[in-house]
Amino acid sequence: MSDSKRSKPKNQPQDGTVVQFPTTTEPFSLEAEQSILGGLMFDDSEWSLIQAILSAEDFFLPEHRIIFTAIKSVIAKDQHPDPITLTDHLQAESNFKTIGSNNYLSTLTKTLQQNSVASNL
Repeated sequence: MSDSKRSKPKNQPQDGTVVQFPTTTEPFSLEAEQSILGGLMFDDSEWSLIQAILSAEDFFLPEHRIIFTAIKSVIAKDQHPDPITLTDHLQAESNFKTIGSNNYLSTLTKTLQQNSVASNL
């Protein structure tokens, strides 16, 4: 897919890092993917249920597949997958540059909070 056919998401990191999101005709929801990942970073208590339903391959965006896999690895080590812990893990696995920056991880949790507030209005 050419760069000219790529669209920019609403939730770009504030440091100027650009995460490219391809446009597609396949059904996919950026907000749903962000909410799942942000939700796991906020509260991983339902991980056993989520991992029984979802796998990394279920995410459309490659960056989200990497983040989901990192969350899985961090939880397997009995750690909480907060943005700081995930950043450390992604750097150790040499996947950090693929997702753009730790600001994107923080954006995922902010997206979750914004969606929660909006649903309660």
